[in-house]
Amino acid sequence: MNRRPGWLVDQLPPAMVDEDFFRRFVTIFEEQAGTLQAHGDNLDVLADTRLTPAEMLPWLASWIGVRALDGAAGSDEVRQRALLEAWAATLQARGTPGALRTVLTALCGPGVVVREGGGVFAEGTCPTDTAWLEVDLPSDGGLDPRSLLGLVLDEVPAHVRATVRVAGDQIYPAVTADLLEGAR
Repeated sequence: MNRRPGWLVDQLPPAMVDEDFFRRFVTIFEEQAGTLQAHGDNLDVLADTRLTPAEMLPWLASWIGVRALDGAAGSDEVRQRALLEAWAATLQARGTPGALRTVLTALCGPGVVVREGGGVFAEGTCPTDTAWLEVDLPSDGGLDPRSLLGLVLDEVPAHVRATVRVAGDQIYPAVTADLLEGAR
């Protein structure tokens, strides 16, 4: 938003406006305030995943508790934006298979399969084991196995046993101890 020159000087009492010193002095603050107001005018753009500078994406992700965006999908800015939008769109459903599928599809592309043991069952028909989840991914989405596993496990409730496969290869739980270290 452009402000007309003199917008701050014109707010001075008439006696001060007549004084050259006050007019020049307040003009300095007017110029500085104009810069700050321009930043304020752009706040809505900074929070828009389609318009914000790429450097702001990890910061926006931190607003919704997502730490995996930093370096996610390599340096592919388009994929980072899509991933952040998917996380934001599924925020209310976080921890559900549908939300996990949406986020992983944004990262790994179509073909993500998420199966779970939970559900709604008629009285007396509930299976004895419902706390499991299987995730089949078509690709690693450009992430190393540790980062990908960390991303998936961050979205799975703590009491649920997860199995994660990438392109048919099981990476969790049958992974080496060094890969697991720090992933959860």
